[in-house]
Amino acid sequence: MKKKEDQINKIYKNRKIKFSDLENFSTQLENFTDGIDNKEYEEHLKYLLRDFLKKTFYNNNAINTKGNLDFVIHLENSNKSKLGVIIETKAPDSREMITKENLQVKSMYQILLYYLQERINNQNNDIKHLIITN
Repeated sequence: MKKKEDQINKIYKNRKIKFSDLENFSTQLENFTDGIDNKEYEEHLKYLLRDFLKKTFYNNNAINTKGNLDFVIHLENSNKSKLGVIIETKAPDSREMITKENLQVKSMYQILLYYLQERINNQNNDIKHLIITN
């Protein structure tokens, strides 16, 4: 297993972080985790995640649903721009969530389907990340 320092992309190691950005991240993370209720449905948690992402890393990108996709992050601040990230969300403790022991579950099939549809139907070669989260 890699050390934590080795897992960070070298570009980010040399990047200076403003204290105000760190404070904002800490505040937003606390708001996000405080809002999580394991008894809530997937939809409730999706909007907590969207707000966290929008207020921390992706304030210049459109974040929304698109068709059957739970969440997408566009490359620009327009819902008409290409997708850069596809996020599949599941409720906490969902049996549809992937694990190290079992990748053959609904969440994996869904994200692969959505990725292939975006690549083939929309000729989008700009997708950089596929995320499955609960």
